[in-house]
Amino acid sequence: MGDPDDGGSNPRVLIVDVDDQQRHILSTVVQSAGFLVVNCDTIEAAIECLEREPFAILVVALTFPSAASPQFLQHVCALSPATRVVLYTNCDNFSVVKTALNLGVFAYVEKKEGPEELVRQLHRATTAQSGVFEKVVGHESEQFLHSIIDALPSHLCVLDETGEIVAVNKAWREYTKKNAPEARGTAEGVNYLAVCDETRDEFADQAKAFATGIRAVLHGEQESFACDYACPSLTASGWFHGQVIRVPGPGPVRVVVTHDDITDRMRAENALRESEALFRSLAETSQAGIFIV
Repeated sequence: MGDPDDGGSNPRVLIVDVDDQQRHILSTVVQSAGFLVVNCDTIEAAIECLEREPFAILVVALTFPSAASPQFLQHVCALSPATRVVLYTNCDNFSVVKTALNLGVFAYVEKKEGPEELVRQLHRATTAQSGVFEKVVGHESEQFLHSIIDALPSHLCVLDETGEIVAVNKAWREYTKKNAPEARGTAEGVNYLAVCDETRDEFADQAKAFATGIRAVLHGEQESFACDYACPSLTASGWFHGQVIRVPGPGPVRVVVTHDDITDRMRAENALRESEALFRSLAETSQAGIFIV
């Protein structure tokens, strides 16, 4: 197919974006950074361009995975293995980032970071070794993923196929340090399922139910599991929303477990129910009746 940099010292970049104005802005910024740019407004047009001529970089400024499907990325990687793919989207979902990197995407740039970060990644792509795509197992990508999950407010951990914790984020570690410093089920290397199974206090039933949900996701019986549960801590009792999501794509089985504090929401709902119950009681016992104008 030829050399994607055969246009001289200026690498060739293909930009696909359905938004005309956004595509024009990106094209101007990338050209001013020293790249040769070709624009496309559809995935189909991008594939036709890649079939006709080589490109060093493909910038996909589409919603992933809805507009830019995993199948499209797989097709691009098979069609032009030397082309580095850079996603430029609004999505910052951990599982989506993981899927994209596992599919061979070179870099994942959030639009809120601006065109400057996109240009930085384009320059990084041109200096990478030919034919090498940094996967999620790569050192730099691994650091990138850790920085993403540390930025998430949810208490998050990643489990392997046996239920062992292989990673936790900053929010998880801080909550543990503040509320449950002795909890052995919160560190890397501990089997989360075993901890749930071994719970013996008044919360044993909900712990076992959560473990059952995790196993169903690990075994592929369902894509996700979620539940609300009460959770005591050293500082105060509260409520959490627990969610388990299977990481898509090839490679070993991994699931992401998140816990979000919903105490304020639960208190508001309880207060509303108590208020409604009081209103009904007053309406039933009042001889004069209650009229709402």
